Amino acid sequence: MRVRSTVVAAVLAIAAVRCVDLSLVTQFAEASRGVAVALPRIAQQASAACLRANGFINDANHVDSLPCGAYATLNPAIDEVNSALFAYIAALGKLASADISKTGSGFDNLSADLTKGDPKISAATVGKASAAGGLAKAVTNIWANGYRQKEVATIIAHNDSAVQAVTSFLTEYAAGKYRQSIEDQLRYERSYCGIMKSDREPLASDLLARTCAADSVQTEVQLEAIDAYRRAIDTIAVTHAKLNSRHGKFDAKWLVANLGPPIGSLVNAAASVKKAF
Repeated sequence: MRVRSTVVAAVLAIAAVRCVDLSLVTQFAEASRGVAVALPRIAQQASAACLRANGFINDANHVDSLPCGAYATLNPAIDEVNSALFAYIAALGKLASADISKTGSGFDNLSADLTKGDPKISAATVGKASAAGGLAKAVTNIWANGYRQKEVATIIAHNDSAVQAVTSFLTEYAAGKYRQSIEDQLRYERSYCGIMKSDREPLASDLLARTCAADSVQTEVQLEAIDAYRRAIDTIAVTHAKLNSRHGKFDAKWLVANLGPPIGSLVNAAASVKKAF
C-alpha cells in the first residue's frame, strides 16, 4: 500500500509540474497578445504623422515633402509579418482563440510589397520579413496536428531561427521606420513653430507656442511607447531563444524564473502603447 501511495504521489507531482509548464507558456502567450495589437496602432499614427508633417511645409518653412503614400503598401505587408509572429506565439501557448484564418494569405506578395513601398529596403531586411511565412506554416501545423506538450521543444527548435529573423525585422525596420515618421513630424512642427513666431502678434504667437509645446510632450510619449514595443519584441526573441536552449528540459523553477519577468514586461509594454496611441 505504501509503495502504491508513493507511485500515485509521484504521478501527481509530475502532473503538477506539467500543469505549471503549460500555464506559464500560456500566460506568456496571453501577455503577448497585448503587444500584438500595438504595431497596427503605431502604424496608423505613423501614417498620420507623415501627413501632418507635410502640413507644416509652407513658403517660410522650407523642408522636404515626405513620401506618405508609401505607407498604403508598407503597412499591410508589415502587419502580415507582425500577425504571423503573434499567431505563432498564441498557437505555442495553446490559445485557441488565435485567428489563423488569414495567416499566410499575403506572403506570396510580401517581398514585392515591401520593395514597392520602400525601394531602398535591403535584401537582408526583406529576407527577415519573409521568415514570417515559416511561422505561418508552423501555426497551421500546430493546429492541424493538435497541441501536445511534449512536442513544444521540437516546435520551438524548428522555428527559433524564423522567430529571431522576424523579431529583428519588426524592431529594426518596422518600428524604426514608424519612429522616424513621428520624429519627422516633431522636427517639422518645431521648425514651423520657430519660424511662424512673431513679436508683432504676441497673443497668436503665445497660443502657437503652447500648442507646439503640448504636441511635443505627446510626441515624446509616443516615441517612448514605440521603444517599449521594441523592447517587448526583443523580450519575445530572447525568451524564445532561452526556451530553445533548454531542449525540452523544463522544470517549474526555471520556467518561473525565465517566463515570469518577461510576462510582466510584455504587459507593461502593451499598456504603454495603449496609453500613447
